[in-house]
Amino acid sequence: ASDTGSTTGSGIISIRENSKGEISLEGVSETVVSTVDEVAFVLEQGNAVRATAAHKMNQNSSRSHAILTLTLEQRARPVAAKQLAPELRYLRSKLHLVDLAGSERAKETGTTGQSRIAC
Repeated sequence: ASDTGSTTGSGIISIRENSKGEISLEGVSETVVSTVDEVAFVLEQGNAVRATAAHKMNQNSSRSHAILTLTLEQRARPVAAKQLAPELRYLRSKLHLVDLAGSERAKETGTTGQSRIAC
């Protein structure tokens, strides 16, 4: 699981491309988890560092984007693997969950100043 809680404390995520054209992210963290409870804990940690502000429509409206990427891996047990085609012995999937900040209509929120810019 990955969360966008900055490991540097600045909250800034940098996107870098090396000479080989490979993309990397600085300012994100990656955590290996094995249980649903561990996923929930990582999600709670990421949510705790998000910026929020109150307005007419929502008391705790997020003012920051959040991305949670779950990489799911499944390996067949050795006995079962013998009966499977090679391409089915190891499966890997990615699920990206994205929460964009400020999806409310600015006019309806009653926000002003910096809060309005985030909408």
